[in-house]
Amino acid sequence: MSTPARSDRAALTGVLVLAVLLALPALGHGFTYDDRWIIVENPRVHSLTEWWRVFVEPYWPNRRDPSLYRPLTTLGFAVQWALGGGAPWVFHLISLGAYVAACGALWYALRAIASTDVALLGALLFAAHPVHVEAVANVVGQSELIAAALGLAALGRWWRVRAVAAPSTVQIVGILALFAAAVLVKEHLVVLPAIALAAEWVLPASRPRERNDRVVLIGFAVVAGAFVALRTGVLGSLGGDVPHPALMRRSLAERQWITLALWPEKLRLLLWPSRLLPDYSPPDLPVRAAASAFHAVAAVIPISVIGLIAGSRRRAPLLAFSLIATLLALAPSSNGVVVTSLVAERALFLPSAFVCLAFALGLHGVGRRWPRYAMIARMGAIVLLALGSWRSIRRTADWRDDATLFARYREDAPRSFRAHAMWSGWLYDARRFDEADAEMQTAIALYPEYAGSWERLGLQRATRGHCDAALPPLREALQRERPRTFASLARIDCALATARFAEARDEATAAIASGIAVDRFAARRDSALRALAVPR
Repeated sequence: MSTPARSDRAALTGVLVLAVLLALPALGHGFTYDDRWIIVENPRVHSLTEWWRVFVEPYWPNRRDPSLYRPLTTLGFAVQWALGGGAPWVFHLISLGAYVAACGALWYALRAIASTDVALLGALLFAAHPVHVEAVANVVGQSELIAAALGLAALGRWWRVRAVAAPSTVQIVGILALFAAAVLVKEHLVVLPAIALAAEWVLPASRPRERNDRVVLIGFAVVAGAFVALRTGVLGSLGGDVPHPALMRRSLAERQWITLALWPEKLRLLLWPSRLLPDYSPPDLPVRAAASAFHAVAAVIPISVIGLIAGSRRRAPLLAFSLIATLLALAPSSNGVVVTSLVAERALFLPSAFVCLAFALGLHGVGRRWPRYAMIARMGAIVLLALGSWRSIRRTADWRDDATLFARYREDAPRSFRAHAMWSGWLYDARRFDEADAEMQTAIALYPEYAGSWERLGLQRATRGHCDAALPPLREALQRERPRTFASLARIDCALATARFAEARDEATAAIASGIAVDRFAARRDSALRALAVPR
């Protein structure tokens, strides 16, 4: 008969082996999607000469406004670039290790608050969850993997320490250091103090709480506050990434109606992720910014979760905690204070950890309460693991390169404007210009509200010297949104090239008023004025 320690080691080994097997197929992939901007074409990660600058600079390069703050992620990419000379396999190897670490950290945390069987099943379901493929196969997803690994390790360490005795100073420092590193990798881990507090509130205490226990909880809050202050100081605001086009210029109320209507899609991805996309956009994913009957249906989901929390808090506190933690982990993507995306698979990485715990508790509870159904519960767990693993492996193949990913996206979501826009960008880079033009026109027809699509169509035509065809979409882009520096520059250059000097002058004047790239626009305005002064 195996000892508890030996049983735990065997369980952990099983989790790690499954994580390796499912992450391994991405090892031979190239750079895809946002890897191009964050790694391949980002000179900041191509040298370690001034590595400390990552702590005073935003995450995204070449953005008009500072966007996101992830210094340890940027530093990690720079180290990987130096180690492999920019070879993709080095980055994917680190991603593999980070995923294995995240799965191991989840098991470590769950084992501190649950039985070996529940912790094992929860961690195995997590390792096999198909919604994780984006974070594992797309190199920039490392931030999700590493932040989750650090955050879960901090929680696991805290839960294990608190079960025995009040933590020592060294233990407190170690726990808080893990948390600090997690938020410097990716900011969404700032919710970890709330998750820790939820565990204190819901889960039964194994011993009376002492002063040092409170020090840990207060320390979590202090580290989170210090990070928010540092991030705000570097970025100049509390805001987040450039928002999804469907969220631009929306009021807080409109954003919350939109987010409420997305609950069914998020629930589907967490519970049955058969359809996976690199981006979720309209009209494939409807945007509902005003109250409707659909919102009443969607509201059933969070209301039911809250009701289940209330009903299970005393009878099944661990289940109640898993549901509270899921809601807290989803909070950063709720488009309240920080506006980001509609639905993003990478944003579901941490929430899925607690969803998998809830699944494990449910399946384990069925077998324990109704022994006659124990075999059915075990078979259900095996089926879920098999289906999840199979879907994960198939989905990983789609992330091999941009051509494969964008072609699959267009095939799987023909009603998504971004599917056609991304495919258009790839076609243009491949010098298949007519096809690129047609795809961008399709993107515009599907979602004409987004000025960026009009701008991209105009730029694709202007850079090929087709100025007469480029001017209409460039005008439309600027009519819909200002400032758009590249659209303004292209419009002025095309207007000058086609002797539309008054239009060039007016556009340069309007661009100068926005205060961006004044010197470049002033030179073009002067050129237009000189041309207008010449008698014709």
